[in-house]
Amino acid sequence: MPLSLGCIWAHLDNYVCPELQVHVLRILWMTPIYSVNALVSLVLVYSCKAHLTIYPDTLREGYEAYCILSFFSLLVTWVRLYHGRDIGVLLQERYGEVPVDHLPPCRIQLGQRVWNLVQPWPAEVFVERCKYGVMTYVVATPVCTLLTFVLSIGGSMEDDAFTLGNPYTYISLVRTPPLSPP
Repeated sequence: MPLSLGCIWAHLDNYVCPELQVHVLRILWMTPIYSVNALVSLVLVYSCKAHLTIYPDTLREGYEAYCILSFFSLLVTWVRLYHGRDIGVLLQERYGEVPVDHLPPCRIQLGQRVWNLVQPWPAEVFVERCKYGVMTYVVATPVCTLLTFVLSIGGSMEDDAFTLGNPYTYISLVRTPPLSPP
């Protein structure tokens, strides 16, 4: 944590590129937030109040989703600042309409034979699917976390119990698999 706080201080002290550094600072704050969350959770567990760990965990998961959005925004901003073009345009210029092959494990090559587990996408489709995936995560995670928080406080949900009558099962099913775009 001291290293992370030192990096945060160094970025604030040398704040010369605000468009990029604001995203970097948001990401760097994850370490202190996770550390405080772990400390608070340990104190609550050792003081026999483990059911109260839902409070700091809810805040941490919301900030985690915010950091995923900040990371994607950092990538898009960096490409725009240092290449002068939108990321979709840059990929389009580099690859054209030719679909770009995926890396393993989505693509397996044995000798001359290639199996694509996921069809390659053109550059513009790739960027749109990345945006869709990030926004899906950023919206779905806080909604599911708040739903878990409300149901846990109300006492109608048991953690880690996969039964048909437990809302935890359905929330886990919504959060776990990646949602594919239409």
